Amino acid sequence: MTTPLVNRSVMLWPESLQTDIDKQLIEGLASIGWQFQTSIFKKSSAASVGLAFIDLASLERSRAVLEKEKHCQWIVITAQEELKLIAKGLSLSNVYDYHHRPVDIDILSAMIGHCIGMQQLNTSEPEVHTEGPTKSLHLLYELACKVAKTDVTLLLQGPSGSGKEYLARYIHKNSARHTGPFVSLNCAGIQATLAQDELFGHEKGAFTGADQQHIGAFEQANGGTLLLDEIGDLPMELQGNFLQVLETRHIKRVGSSVQRPIDTRILAASHRNLFELVQEGHFRLDLYYRLNVITLEVPPLAARQDDILPLARRFLLEFESNHHVSKRLSSDAERQLCLHYWPGNVRELHNVITQAAILVDGDIIYAKDIQFSTPSGSGSSLKEHLERAEAEHIRSVLLAHQGNRNKAALQLGISRHTLYRRIKQLDVNA
Repeated sequence: MTTPLVNRSVMLWPESLQTDIDKQLIEGLASIGWQFQTSIFKKSSAASVGLAFIDLASLERSRAVLEKEKHCQWIVITAQEELKLIAKGLSLSNVYDYHHRPVDIDILSAMIGHCIGMQQLNTSEPEVHTEGPTKSLHLLYELACKVAKTDVTLLLQGPSGSGKEYLARYIHKNSARHTGPFVSLNCAGIQATLAQDELFGHEKGAFTGADQQHIGAFEQANGGTLLLDEIGDLPMELQGNFLQVLETRHIKRVGSSVQRPIDTRILAASHRNLFELVQEGHFRLDLYYRLNVITLEVPPLAARQDDILPLARRFLLEFESNHHVSKRLSSDAERQLCLHYWPGNVRELHNVITQAAILVDGDIIYAKDIQFSTPSGSGSSLKEHLERAEAEHIRSVLLAHQGNRNKAALQLGISRHTLYRRIKQLDVNA
């Protein structure tokens, strides 16, 4: 397979550079393969990244140009003493980074490449994850589509692997930010000592080993959406910093005194109940209320029986798209999938389908080719599996609303009377 060529084209503003230092910088970048376009308003431009040389005298005009060229992520070069004022005066969602003179050409080249790479990563996400809701999730995705039109902070709750990131991508795709980056950061997957660097980034020389600048997740998602997964695992000492970002929409890199404006939509997700974490002293109450403006609850896959086969077929289409091999499920394989309890939820289903598609020799996946990564709960009936899933879902919704049964019934789409009856029948403890 031929590796696609990397786009080396960079937009340049202004078209005519005034200082010899800036001209030498462009010549240096050109000598290592970067190509520059100087027709700013050219509609057919393939450049997705631009370099803008701005001073206070040209700030207003430059802002109008950068704002018009929304398809570009701009890296701004300015004088060191003017950087704070320039950053404050621009405050645009499509400004990717700021540098002051003198500029290290290697760092700037790496930054341009990183910016292009992030954009390619964002546009190459498989569409299979964001095609829309399956039948059981219709009401949830209908609500998600409504809130996607706003910039309100959302909290996505549900069991691990239930599809919270799929829902987050759907919200991003249906928002006004859909052309911007989508960045996902798992707060449980990073060490506490590195969490601040991952979120906020650092300047060169900020600490031992920081031999180059690093852009954190908040800035990587500028102009787009940032999903902070497993937000309940965010270290307590950083929760105050995160709250400040939500309130001020500015971040400060490690080792910098500059407050940088960001235009990032924040989505938070957790499989743990954040209100319980507040009561245990592991999560800030003020941050909980700041996040919990609107909560979307993703139920476990076992409570969404009519989602199993559409999702399985969707994952086979994804496999075909990635590997150019077509597979389909036999009727006995479909029956076996529907009888499984799916304690690992959508993630487990994805893994099971991918494994079967890889290992089966022919074009058809039979029941014998299905290997579950978790026990099927032999001895328990399908009815018992579904009741356990329903009980867990009701419990999580009640906890999300701090025991308020009116709000829980409204979110579940049932009457208060039905909710009371199911709580008693299923012995839900919440």
